[in-house]
Formats: sequence, C-alpha cells, structure tokens
Amino acid sequence: MSPFELWCECRRLSVRLTVHGDRLRYKGPEDAVKAVLPLLAENKAAMVACVADLSRYPMADGPFMPWCAPMSPDRAAALLDDLKATVSKVADIEGWPADCLTRLLGLVARQPVSTLADDLAYFRERFNTAVMLSKMPPLRLAQQGEYESHSILSPARLLSR
Repeated sequence: MSPFELWCECRRLSVRLTVHGDRLRYKGPEDAVKAVLPLLAENKAAMVACVADLSRYPMADGPFMPWCAPMSPDRAAALLDDLKATVSKVADIEGWPADCLTRLLGLVARQPVSTLADDLAYFRERFNTAVMLSKMPPLRLAQQGEYESHSILSPARLLSR
C-alpha cells in the first residue's frame, strides 16, 4: 500500500494524521487506530513525508474555496505582496491622493484569494500603460489651442467615476 493509499484509508476510518516536526501523530476511533497503527509504523518515514506534503494544500490552512485554483499560502501571500506593490506604483505614477491609495490597499488586503491573479494582471497592464503614456510627448489639442497630457488615468478622472 502506498503512503497516499494508507492516508486515504486513515481518512476513510476517521483517523486524522498530522505531522509535528518529524513525528507522525494520529487521532481517531480506538479500533480504527489499532487497525492502521502497524501499517503506519511500517511506513513511518514515507507517511511523514506524505502527510507533510498534503498539509500544504489551502484546505488545511483555511476555508475550502471551490472557486479558487489550489494555491499554497505562500503563493497567495506572494501574489498579495506583488499586487500591493503594483497598486502603489500605479498610484505614484498617476498621482493618486494618499487617502485613495490607503482605501484601495485596504480593499486589496481583504479581497478573496480567487481575485488576486486577475487584479494583479489588471494593475500591471494599467502600470505599463501609464509608464508608456508618461514617456510620450504632450499632444496639442487643436480645438483648445493648448497642450494636454495623454494620461487618461488622472486621479481626478478616477475619482469622478
């Protein structure tokens, strides 16, 4: 029996396996524990590795979210940090007021994990557009006879939406 099959059998018998350091701990009905204990002892090293590997899934670290692709807590934290940094860069280049940035960063911190990748892609695209537009020379508007920036992402325009 492979370590994963043994883990599945433990789950079927309501025996919960956890790893603490290099120790394999088990908890469950006494008769079920007695049935699987010899198998656990025989495959202890492989079971420790299997249970440790399975514990990295997000279901072990938080609520089960079926709408989100499986992602480790480290990956989610990295996406969140990257999103905060990208939003801050967009705010700097577009000249957002401090309270607007603070409010948006608060919303970012509380958003569902399932939206992190999409929001990061949106703000990266917005940042790249703002950088490209900031490098272009100003346009002369024939109707008004004055120069105006290309930026369609000005804070006043954003706040008026």
